[in-house]
Amino acid sequence: MLSRASGPLMLALLLGASLMGISLHAQALPAPAETVSAIMGALRGCSSQSPAEILGYLNRVLHGQVSGFVTCCVALDAADGAMIHANAGNPAPYCNGREMVVASGIPLGLVAEVAYEETGFQLPLSSLLTFVSDGIVVARSTSGELFGFERTASISSSGAVAIAQAAQAFGQDDDITVLTITMEPSSAEVIPGGGRPNR
Repeated sequence: MLSRASGPLMLALLLGASLMGISLHAQALPAPAETVSAIMGALRGCSSQSPAEILGYLNRVLHGQVSGFVTCCVALDAADGAMIHANAGNPAPYCNGREMVVASGIPLGLVAEVAYEETGFQLPLSSLLTFVSDGIVVARSTSGELFGFERTASISSSGAVAIAQAAQAFGQDDDITVLTITMEPSSAEVIPGGGRPNR
């Protein structure tokens, strides 16, 4: 896990088959260690907490270093339910079982310079956010049928393990990553103007 937390903020990054995120209420399936290690190393050089700037930075780092491309999304969540999301070809996240409307974005590594778009949301507290990699959607049965977006949406509130197991049972055809986050108020008291009260 790579922490990009600052006060009540939480940054979650879902990269193809790799996951890095921080949350007390997150469930995550393990990703290949070598992929996570490579991305963590790349992120050490990025000081921004802007989802779009993080994607732009990773794109520049990965361009010319990977064969093909990498899908990715970055979400910055605040304790009051505010979320900023940027996407690089990853499936849209789900909020309480409904697909969120986000920009699709160009996958990482295809073009040297890309300006990624940020989408802002104000989510009700106690919302359940679900992020999936494209390995869920493209799971394929022995008859060639795709798991697809409708099935993914229908189980998007089921929890990370249940979603991954459903796709695997259907016919896993690609690496799978799932992250679920419950948006809850921060238990830390924050005083006006920044900082925290002395105890």
